[in-house]
Amino acid sequence: MKILSRIAMAAFAVAVAVLLVVVFRPLLAEQGALRAQRDALRAENARLEAQVAELRRKQEAFRTNPEYVEIVARREGLARADETVFDFSQATPEPVKEK
Repeated sequence: MKILSRIAMAAFAVAVAVLLVVVFRPLLAEQGALRAQRDALRAENARLEAQVAELRRKQEAFRTNPEYVEIVARREGLARADETVFDFSQATPEPVKEK
């Protein structure tokens, strides 16, 4: 009887172990996927925080540095009211004719 009782307890322990593996294995896989997603979101958050810091730096430069404003305006093709803009970027030069 004792041996039968031990075999039954061992079988019960194995059954519980198998049940635990069956139940928790998908949860462990999901946990791994969630950790990977969390890490990706943290990296994206860090990238966005750096972008916000850069935009704040530019915003401060616009507020406090007139030279920066002029540089950015000229990059955008703007000029002062008393200036004439000559745009040669679209012009194609005439070929030089040899005599």
